[in-house]
Amino acid sequence: MAEPQAIIFDFDGVLLESEYEGNRMLAELLTELGHETTTEDALRDFVGLAGPQFLAAIERRIGGSLPEQFVERRKAQTLAALRDGVPAVAGAVEFIRSLPPDLPKAVASSSSMRWLQRHLALLGLAEAFGPHVYSGREQFDWVDIHLALDPPAFGDPDINVTHTFNHLHLHLEFDLIA
Repeated sequence: MAEPQAIIFDFDGVLLESEYEGNRMLAELLTELGHETTTEDALRDFVGLAGPQFLAAIERRIGGSLPEQFVERRKAQTLAALRDGVPAVAGAVEFIRSLPPDLPKAVASSSSMRWLQRHLALLGLAEAFGPHVYSGREQFDWVDIHLALDPPAFGDPDINVTHTFNHLHLHLEFDLIA
């Protein structure tokens, strides 16, 4: 395989340990609300879900509607994570810093720009990606943000996608047009 001409990284669960941390906090919240849940239960049942599918999965697990305080308390957990930060995936920061400085790099995620920019800054990685941080929630309508990157900005990718555990790893070769 040829050396990559650029790399696009997913964010949550790949660079940021948010999958584990978010499910740890969710398990804690559900337990406090009377629905005993371990972090392992939450990881098994909720990783990869968002929006209505996420809420429906929680309701299936607890056997009824979400408790009245759930949304407010979950929002408070998210705001605390945004304020305090979430740790990097082990080795992720070092890996990014080990890449050649002139190798084009981007982050493409379904997370909000606020979340992405805040955590890249906390991890000391904002400069590594520069303006190439993309949010599927705010910038694209397509479901697969990794394939939604603007072709004039990123060229015509030759994509080799592998799925390991619940993390999407993309190996892309393309010409980055500045």
